[in-house]
Amino acid sequence: TNEGTFELNCAPVSVSDILDRCLTLTRPQAARCFVRPDAVHDLQDTTIMVDEVRPLQVLTNLVNNAIKSSAEGTAVRIKISPEGRDGIAFRVIDTGCGIPKHALATVTEPFRQAGSYRTRFSPYSTDNAGAGLGLAIVKRLTEAHGGTLHILSPLHISEPPRQAETSYAVFFLQTT
Repeated sequence: TNEGTFELNCAPVSVSDILDRCLTLTRPQAARCFVRPDAVHDLQDTTIMVDEVRPLQVLTNLVNNAIKSSAEGTAVRIKISPEGRDGIAFRVIDTGCGIPKHALATVTEPFRQAGSYRTRFSPYSTDNAGAGLGLAIVKRLTEAHGGTLHILSPLHISEPPRQAETSYAVFFLQTT
């Protein structure tokens, strides 16, 4: 059977287009949560060889996660920059509640979530909680394209309400 498999239809896709489409999809949620998306890049003519839909799915998922974990009045930063000689890094950075160190190793497994990461500062609330599939899908789609996912989340405050700068970095190969 082909359960759990998918086919990639790769072609050159504009980095700017991926970002613009992601912002269009995530701005309504950001507005509802009183969070500002803040995008930075200077790669107007840069393309990556990917399945057109998948990097958008990856970036949108990461931005939505960052919005959900961010406090009102804060910004979610999206940075796209060259990485190494032939790579592109998509970074999504928030200053929300963070992912506890013990959960970093398992947060990309299906149906797993870090407690305080689930919602704004409340590990026991089910508001905004997902199924725990988002980061697993992000990892799988990224790796299917030959890329990597890195998550950093150093907690700055050990007692609730926790605050951290959580950074999700996804790397793809550049084509132009």
